[in-house]
Amino acid sequence: MESDIIDIVYIKRTLIILSLFALLFSVNVIVGTYGKYLTTVNETTDIKIAKWSILVNNEDVRNGTTQSNVITPVFLGNSNINEDVIAPTAEGYFDLVIDGTNADVSFRYDIDISVSETSSVSDLVVTGYSINGGETLDYTDTISNIVPFQSENKINIIRVYIKWDDGENSTMTNEEDTETTTLNVDAKMDVSLTFTQIAS
Repeated sequence: MESDIIDIVYIKRTLIILSLFALLFSVNVIVGTYGKYLTTVNETTDIKIAKWSILVNNEDVRNGTTQSNVITPVFLGNSNINEDVIAPTAEGYFDLVIDGTNADVSFRYDIDISVSETSSVSDLVVTGYSINGGETLDYTDTISNIVPFQSENKINIIRVYIKWDDGENSTMTNEEDTETTTLNVDAKMDVSLTFTQIAS
């Protein structure tokens, strides 16, 4: 009988000791798992989101102010036409400065140009364009270019050349030409810019 009591006490002590070991083991596993979970969360919060900031003539296109604009060109003048005035056959230009310095992704720009409805001269035509002072290229319907994000120079200066067409394809009559040149009016172009991220 006395040995049975000793056996029961011994079994209880053994169970208590085993229970304590099991509890300590469980706490250790839970703490290790929780630590791994926290480490994973910290690692995923450090992901950098790509910036998408492009300026056109110093205005952020995210504001929607420069995606579609009316631009008044500069007229150069020649031996028969004074500078900064419009007259049949006058030639001029306007500049678009596209600054992608703060863009972390490559992007493509497409520029569409047409005569503004508010322009007093409807016979303006785009004769060509150049990028960053390079050769003058023919203008068809759109000016397009890709600016890689790893490019050393992400600023594109596009100079668009225009002319008052007074040839066979002109729509204004001689009387309209004369009336326009006697008024204090402007020649205006509509410029629409579209930017597309290139992520792959």
